[in-house]
Amino acid sequence: MGKLAYHHPEYIINQSELGKETSYPIFGSWQGRSLVSSRSQAERLESAAKVEEPVDVILGSGSGKDSLLCSLILQAADIKYDIVTYFDEDYGDHQTQETLFDRITSRLNFRHQHGIYFYDEYYKWLKDRLSKTNLVARTEAYFGKKHFRYGSGETPLTILAIVPIQIIYGISFLALGHEKSADAPNLIEPESGEEIAHQWIKSMSYEQLFSKLIERMFEGVNFFSLTKPIHDVKIFELLFQLDNKLPYETNSCNIQKPWCCRCEKCCYVFSGFCAYGDANKTIEAFGKNLFEMEENLPSWEELLGLKGYITWECLGFP
Repeated sequence: MGKLAYHHPEYIINQSELGKETSYPIFGSWQGRSLVSSRSQAERLESAAKVEEPVDVILGSGSGKDSLLCSLILQAADIKYDIVTYFDEDYGDHQTQETLFDRITSRLNFRHQHGIYFYDEYYKWLKDRLSKTNLVARTEAYFGKKHFRYGSGETPLTILAIVPIQIIYGISFLALGHEKSADAPNLIEPESGEEIAHQWIKSMSYEQLFSKLIERMFEGVNFFSLTKPIHDVKIFELLFQLDNKLPYETNSCNIQKPWCCRCEKCCYVFSGFCAYGDANKTIEAFGKNLFEMEENLPSWEELLGLKGYITWECLGFP
């Protein structure tokens, strides 16, 4: 059986049978401050919305290098900001994630910190469904035997979850840390010629589509990516220019926090930190010298482009 042609999701924002009785925008304005259009909900939120000295931006901030750079840029520009972070049980228990996150946030100059916690049954169902098919085996046959992630969709979930926080605290702008490299596909599917992008939901085309949906659903809230104009190589460079200590406290691994030291993401960040930071401090932060680990050779082959595609992970390229 031949491969099915891939087609990315489409967001349908036109009125349909589902939701046709909905009144848009879901969130309207109330005395210059964005609130829900329902009177009872507006009354409940009225006192919460009276925030003294509201900040200019709320930053979607994880514990990785990109969100750290966004914080440093906002601080260098003297912009008042809050941070909000996403804790998902797919990455381990929330307490451990909070502890790792605090290593960064305790040394940043934001106003308020907000947390969004996800307990999701869907991915457990999806994992069970996939285990009954040969999809994982076919993926391993194509890309090699490696960790198969069942979770996805963090970007739209997080943006929608942050909207109520923006409304309650009167913050119009949500800043994200999606880099320019996310605009490129990982693979051109040889049979269909279609572009397949692992980070499509961090691309400019996605942000334009999703912005239209947000604009229709809500009033007075927007989002943008602060690092969208620059590639990852510049992100590494700016990061160590603005702070040469905090980057070693970050973590970006999607398999085991803070670093599994075996995946492509770990190898990628390790090499970037060695190139633009201090190699010895990088080895100390990771606990290993990833350049000396023979088991990582397949990951380096993918990262160097020797396999004919960009490795299937959240990472950039020149």
